[in-house]
Amino acid sequence: MAPPGARLRSPWPTRRIGLALAAILLATAGPVRAGAVEDARALLKEDDPAAAELLLRTRLRATPGDPVLLCALGDAARVRCALDRAEEAYRLALERAPFDPEARAGLGEVLLLRGRPAEALAQAERALEGARAGGRETGRVWRVKALALLELRRFGPALDAARRAVALAPADPRCAEAHAAVCFRSGRMAEASASYLRATELDPRTEEGNLRLGNGFAPDLHASKPWRDGPEAQRREVIVSFGDATLVISETRSGRALAHWS
Repeated sequence: MAPPGARLRSPWPTRRIGLALAAILLATAGPVRAGAVEDARALLKEDDPAAAELLLRTRLRATPGDPVLLCALGDAARVRCALDRAEEAYRLALERAPFDPEARAGLGEVLLLRGRPAEALAQAERALEGARAGGRETGRVWRVKALALLELRRFGPALDAARRAVALAPADPRCAEAHAAVCFRSGRMAEASASYLRATELDPRTEEGNLRLGNGFAPDLHASKPWRDGPEAQRREVIVSFGDATLVISETRSGRALAHWS
Protein backbone atom coordinates (compact mmCIF):
# COMPACT_ATOMS: atom_id res chain seq x y z
CA MET A 1 0.00 0.00 0.00
CA ALA A 2 1.36 3.41 -0.89
CA PRO A 3 2.23 5.78 1.98
CA PRO A 4 -0.10 8.76 2.61
CA GLY A 5 0.45 11.59 0.15
CA ALA A 6 2.23 9.41 -2.39
CA ARG A 7 1.14 9.72 -6.04
CA LEU A 8 -0.01 6.49 -7.66
CA ARG A 9 1.58 5.72 -11.00
CA SER A 10 -0.69 4.10 -13.56
CA PRO A 11 0.75 1.22 -15.59
CA TRP A 12 -0.84 3.07 -18.54
CA PRO A 13 0.74 6.52 -18.86
CA THR A 14 -1.61 9.31 -19.88
CA ARG A 15 -0.21 9.49 -23.41
CA ARG A 16 -0.81 5.78 -23.98
CA ILE A 17 -4.36 6.07 -22.68
CA GLY A 18 -4.96 8.95 -25.10
CA LEU A 19 -3.57 6.95 -28.03
CA ALA A 20 -5.70 3.95 -27.12
CA LEU A 21 -8.85 6.09 -26.97
CA ALA A 22 -7.98 7.70 -30.30
CA ALA A 23 -7.53 4.25 -31.86
CA ILE A 24 -10.94 3.16 -30.55
CA LEU A 25 -12.57 6.29 -31.93
CA LEU A 26 -10.92 5.82 -35.32
CA ALA A 27 -12.01 2.20 -35.41
CA THR A 28 -15.64 3.09 -34.76
CA ALA A 29 -15.82 6.36 -36.73
CA GLY A 30 -15.42 4.65 -40.11
CA PRO A 31 -18.53 2.44 -39.89
CA VAL A 32 -20.61 5.24 -38.33
CA ARG A 33 -19.56 7.67 -41.06
CA ALA A 34 -20.17 5.11 -43.80
CA GLY A 35 -23.62 4.44 -42.41
CA ALA A 36 -24.50 8.13 -42.43
CA VAL A 37 -23.30 8.54 -46.03
CA GLU A 38 -25.21 5.46 -47.19
CA ASP A 39 -28.37 6.67 -45.42
CA ALA A 40 -27.99 10.10 -47.02
CA ARG A 41 -27.59 8.56 -50.48
CA ALA A 42 -30.70 6.47 -49.91
CA LEU A 43 -32.62 9.63 -49.01
CA LEU A 44 -31.38 11.30 -52.20
CA LYS A 45 -32.65 8.36 -54.24
CA GLU A 46 -36.01 8.78 -52.48
CA ASP A 47 -36.06 12.45 -53.56
CA ASP A 48 -35.59 13.78 -50.04
CA PRO A 49 -32.40 15.87 -50.22
CA ALA A 50 -33.51 18.09 -47.33
CA ALA A 51 -33.53 15.10 -44.97
CA ALA A 52 -30.18 13.94 -46.37
CA GLU A 53 -28.62 17.33 -45.71
CA LEU A 54 -30.03 17.45 -42.17
CA LEU A 55 -28.71 13.95 -41.43
CA LEU A 56 -25.20 14.82 -42.62
CA ARG A 57 -25.08 18.12 -40.73
CA THR A 58 -26.11 16.29 -37.56
CA ARG A 59 -23.34 13.73 -38.05
CA LEU A 60 -20.80 16.48 -38.76
CA ARG A 61 -21.48 17.98 -35.33
CA ALA A 62 -20.02 14.80 -33.85
CA THR A 63 -17.12 14.56 -36.33
CA PRO A 64 -16.52 18.08 -37.66
CA GLY A 65 -14.25 18.40 -40.65
CA ASP A 66 -14.68 14.82 -41.89
CA PRO A 67 -14.01 15.12 -45.67
CA VAL A 68 -16.23 12.16 -46.63
CA LEU A 69 -19.20 13.60 -44.75
CA LEU A 70 -18.49 17.08 -46.12
CA CYS A 71 -18.42 15.75 -49.68
CA ALA A 72 -21.73 13.94 -49.15
CA LEU A 73 -23.16 17.14 -47.67
CA GLY A 74 -22.05 19.02 -50.78
CA ASP A 75 -23.84 16.44 -52.94
CA ALA A 76 -27.08 16.87 -50.97
CA ALA A 77 -26.90 20.67 -51.17
CA ARG A 78 -26.09 20.54 -54.90
CA VAL A 79 -29.15 18.40 -55.61
CA ARG A 80 -31.21 21.14 -53.91
CA CYS A 81 -29.40 23.75 -56.06
CA ALA A 82 -28.11 25.36 -52.86
CA LEU A 83 -24.89 26.14 -54.70
CA ASP A 84 -23.31 28.34 -52.04
CA ARG A 85 -23.69 25.63 -49.38
CA ALA A 86 -22.53 22.93 -51.77
CA GLU A 87 -19.40 24.85 -52.81
CA GLU A 88 -18.54 25.61 -49.18
CA ALA A 89 -18.83 21.92 -48.22
CA TYR A 90 -16.67 20.73 -51.13
CA ARG A 91 -13.98 23.34 -50.46
CA LEU A 92 -13.87 22.41 -46.77
CA ALA A 93 -13.47 18.76 -47.76
CA LEU A 94 -10.61 19.67 -50.10
CA GLU A 95 -8.82 21.58 -47.35
CA ARG A 96 -8.52 18.26 -45.52
CA ALA A 97 -8.15 15.93 -48.53
CA PRO A 98 -6.75 17.98 -51.45
CA PHE A 99 -6.86 15.17 -54.02
CA ASP A 100 -10.19 13.62 -53.05
CA PRO A 101 -11.74 12.86 -56.48
CA GLU A 102 -15.33 13.06 -55.25
CA ALA A 103 -14.85 16.48 -53.69
CA ARG A 104 -12.99 17.77 -56.77
CA ALA A 105 -15.73 16.45 -59.05
CA GLY A 106 -18.46 17.88 -56.83
CA LEU A 107 -16.83 21.30 -56.85
CA GLY A 108 -16.47 21.03 -60.62
CA GLU A 109 -20.18 20.28 -60.93
CA VAL A 110 -21.03 23.38 -58.92
CA LEU A 111 -18.74 25.50 -61.07
CA LEU A 112 -20.43 24.15 -64.21
CA LEU A 113 -23.81 25.12 -62.79
CA ARG A 114 -22.42 28.59 -62.10
CA GLY A 115 -21.32 28.91 -65.73
CA ARG A 116 -17.57 28.67 -65.05
CA PRO A 117 -16.39 25.73 -67.23
CA ALA A 118 -12.70 26.70 -67.28
CA GLU A 119 -12.57 26.52 -63.47
CA ALA A 120 -14.51 23.24 -63.52
CA LEU A 121 -11.98 21.81 -65.98
CA ALA A 122 -9.15 22.85 -63.67
CA GLN A 123 -10.76 20.94 -60.79
CA ALA A 124 -11.10 17.82 -62.93
CA GLU A 125 -7.47 18.06 -64.02
CA ARG A 126 -6.32 18.35 -60.42
CA ALA A 127 -8.29 15.24 -59.51
CA LEU A 128 -6.69 13.38 -62.41
CA GLU A 129 -3.25 14.53 -61.27
CA GLY A 130 -4.00 12.88 -57.94
CA ALA A 131 -5.08 9.70 -59.75
CA ARG A 132 -1.82 9.61 -61.70
CA ALA A 133 0.06 9.99 -58.42
CA GLY A 134 -1.56 6.84 -57.06
CA GLY A 135 -5.04 8.09 -56.25
CA ARG A 136 -8.43 6.92 -57.50
CA GLU A 137 -9.74 7.56 -61.02
CA THR A 138 -13.53 7.92 -61.18
CA GLY A 139 -16.16 8.27 -63.85
CA ARG A 140 -17.53 11.31 -62.07
CA VAL A 141 -14.29 13.25 -62.57
CA TRP A 142 -14.17 12.37 -66.27
CA ARG A 143 -17.82 13.39 -66.59
CA VAL A 144 -17.00 16.85 -65.22
CA LYS A 145 -14.03 17.10 -67.58
CA ALA A 146 -16.22 16.11 -70.54
CA LEU A 147 -18.94 18.67 -69.75
CA ALA A 148 -16.41 21.43 -69.09
CA LEU A 149 -14.68 20.75 -72.42
CA LEU A 150 -18.07 20.68 -74.12
CA GLU A 151 -18.94 24.12 -72.76
CA LEU A 152 -15.55 25.32 -73.99
CA ARG A 153 -16.45 23.90 -77.44
CA ARG A 154 -13.54 21.46 -77.46
CA PHE A 155 -15.62 18.65 -78.91
CA GLY A 156 -12.94 16.05 -79.67
CA PRO A 157 -11.37 16.00 -76.18
CA ALA A 158 -14.88 16.23 -74.67
CA LEU A 159 -15.93 13.06 -76.50
CA ASP A 160 -12.81 11.21 -75.35
CA ALA A 161 -13.46 12.26 -71.75
CA ALA A 162 -17.14 11.28 -71.94
CA ARG A 163 -16.27 7.84 -73.28
CA ARG A 164 -13.76 7.38 -70.48
CA ALA A 165 -16.43 8.36 -67.93
CA VAL A 166 -18.82 5.72 -69.29
CA ALA A 167 -16.07 3.10 -69.35
CA LEU A 168 -15.26 3.74 -65.68
CA ALA A 169 -18.89 4.02 -64.53
CA PRO A 170 -21.12 2.11 -66.98
CA ALA A 171 -24.01 1.98 -64.48
CA ASP A 172 -24.01 5.73 -63.75
CA PRO A 173 -26.88 7.44 -65.60
CA ARG A 174 -25.22 10.84 -65.27
CA CYS A 175 -22.14 9.60 -67.15
CA ALA A 176 -24.34 8.12 -69.88
CA GLU A 177 -26.26 11.39 -70.09
CA ALA A 178 -23.05 13.42 -70.32
CA HIS A 179 -21.82 11.19 -73.13
CA ALA A 180 -25.15 11.68 -74.90
CA ALA A 181 -24.94 15.46 -74.52
CA VAL A 182 -21.43 15.56 -75.99
CA CYS A 183 -22.51 13.36 -78.91
CA PHE A 184 -25.62 15.45 -79.53
CA ARG A 185 -23.74 18.73 -79.67
CA SER A 186 -20.98 17.28 -81.84
CA GLY A 187 -23.44 15.88 -84.38
CA ARG A 188 -23.20 12.17 -83.51
CA MET A 189 -26.96 11.65 -83.41
CA ALA A 190 -27.13 7.84 -83.43
CA GLU A 191 -24.61 7.61 -80.59
CA ALA A 192 -26.42 10.37 -78.71
CA SER A 193 -29.78 8.65 -79.00
CA ALA A 194 -28.38 5.33 -77.74
CA SER A 195 -26.80 7.04 -74.73
CA TYR A 196 -29.94 9.02 -73.87
CA LEU A 197 -31.91 5.77 -73.95
CA ARG A 198 -29.29 4.10 -71.78
CA ALA A 199 -29.42 6.96 -69.26
CA THR A 200 -33.20 6.74 -68.95
CA GLU A 201 -33.00 2.96 -68.56
CA LEU A 202 -30.56 3.41 -65.67
CA ASP A 203 -32.67 6.17 -64.08
CA PRO A 204 -36.15 6.93 -65.45
CA ARG A 205 -35.99 10.39 -63.81
CA THR A 206 -33.00 11.47 -65.92
CA GLU A 207 -33.99 14.99 -66.88
CA GLU A 208 -32.05 15.78 -70.05
CA GLY A 209 -32.58 12.31 -71.49
CA ASN A 210 -36.33 12.53 -70.92
CA LEU A 211 -36.40 16.04 -72.34
CA ARG A 212 -34.59 15.06 -75.55
CA LEU A 213 -36.56 11.85 -76.06
CA GLY A 214 -39.82 13.56 -75.10
CA ASN A 215 -39.26 16.22 -77.72
CA GLY A 216 -39.08 13.56 -80.40
CA PHE A 217 -35.31 13.13 -80.67
CA ALA A 218 -34.19 9.95 -82.39
CA PRO A 219 -31.28 9.09 -84.73
CA ASP A 220 -33.39 10.09 -87.75
CA LEU A 221 -34.80 13.08 -85.81
CA HIS A 222 -38.23 11.43 -85.65
CA ALA A 223 -39.71 9.95 -82.49
CA SER A 224 -40.14 6.18 -82.57
CA LYS A 225 -42.90 6.48 -79.92
CA PRO A 226 -44.26 9.19 -77.60
CA TRP A 227 -42.37 9.66 -74.34
CA ARG A 228 -45.59 10.15 -72.35
CA ASP A 229 -48.46 7.70 -72.51
CA GLY A 230 -51.01 10.50 -72.33
CA PRO A 231 -51.41 14.25 -71.71
CA GLU A 232 -51.57 13.75 -67.93
CA ALA A 233 -48.66 11.30 -67.66
CA GLN A 234 -45.77 12.42 -65.42
CA ARG A 235 -47.51 15.73 -64.70
CA ARG A 236 -46.28 17.20 -61.39
CA GLU A 237 -46.54 20.32 -59.27
CA VAL A 238 -43.34 22.35 -59.02
CA ILE A 239 -41.93 25.37 -57.20
CA VAL A 240 -40.33 28.08 -59.32
CA SER A 241 -37.75 30.14 -57.39
CA PHE A 242 -36.14 33.31 -58.75
CA GLY A 243 -32.83 34.63 -57.43
CA ASP A 244 -30.77 37.65 -58.46
CA ALA A 245 -29.43 35.76 -61.48
CA THR A 246 -30.85 32.27 -61.12
CA LEU A 247 -34.04 30.32 -61.70
CA VAL A 248 -34.68 26.96 -60.02
CA ILE A 249 -37.57 24.57 -60.64
CA SER A 250 -38.04 22.14 -57.73
CA GLU A 251 -40.43 19.38 -56.73
CA THR A 252 -43.10 20.55 -54.31
CA ARG A 253 -42.87 17.60 -51.90
CA SER A 254 -39.16 16.89 -51.66
CA GLY A 255 -37.58 20.20 -52.68
CA ARG A 256 -35.40 18.29 -55.17
CA ALA A 257 -34.19 20.59 -57.92
CA LEU A 258 -35.38 19.51 -61.36
CA ALA A 259 -33.72 22.26 -63.37
CA HIS A 260 -31.46 25.24 -62.74
CA TRP A 261 -30.43 28.22 -64.84
CA SER A 262 -27.87 30.88 -63.96
